Amino acid sequence: MDTPARINLTTFSSPHILVKSYSQADDGTLKKVSPDRVGFGTAETLHIFPAQLPDVLQGLSTHQSLIHGTAGDGIRKIVPDRYRKGTQTSRTKKFFSYPDGPGLGMLDHDPESTGWTGSPDELRALICSLMPSFADAATVSKFSASANIYSGDTLLSTPSPGYHLYFFPLNAADLPRFGRVLFDRLVLAGKCYGKVSKNHGMLLKRGPVDAMVFSPERVDYSAPALMGKGLHQLPQRPVFTP
Repeated sequence: MDTPARINLTTFSSPHILVKSYSQADDGTLKKVSPDRVGFGTAETLHIFPAQLPDVLQGLSTHQSLIHGTAGDGIRKIVPDRYRKGTQTSRTKKFFSYPDGPGLGMLDHDPESTGWTGSPDELRALICSLMPSFADAATVSKFSASANIYSGDTLLSTPSPGYHLYFFPLNAADLPRFGRVLFDRLVLAGKCYGKVSKNHGMLLKRGPVDAMVFSPERVDYSAPALMGKGLHQLPQRPVFTP
């Protein structure tokens, strides 16, 4: 049996909170506060085996997130691009890229913005029906930070939560093309629809997965959410499928 290749990705650490926070509103519904924008911090390149990704995800602190691309080896100080001077690094495509080798890809399923809802296994089956070779891919599934939030015995979050389905391409530099082809095949399969944006009246493409995640500098907010008074969240260990 071949030894699985190590993948390359980045953890970003910030002085600011990088996770969603939830509290219970007066009407009993969940109230969400989104994380701070990623600005100053440090980026560290990781070299891990795919089966180690669940441990990495579980080990993220409230001040950490993932970036799927890399900006070279080691640890780098990150500053917003408008403040960058000399050889400093910013979280932009100028510095972050997918490696020409094994890396990390992700399918982001959000049931609130799609006309298709299904479990991670059902999403995997859908992708395999469009791209049969995906059946040979190892994956890690992880429910979103808003999943399984309770007040006492009452479920406040949606019963059909979103999730990330991670996979491990042998050539991560090909991910942007892969993402475009995948979304086109989902459109041709009748699994997508158009939605007019509220702000600018633009036509937005919506489908089983987010078409915009295949960019190496984007932040993946993967750490567990913060729970407000009276709320608790059931444990949700990421699942590795060889």
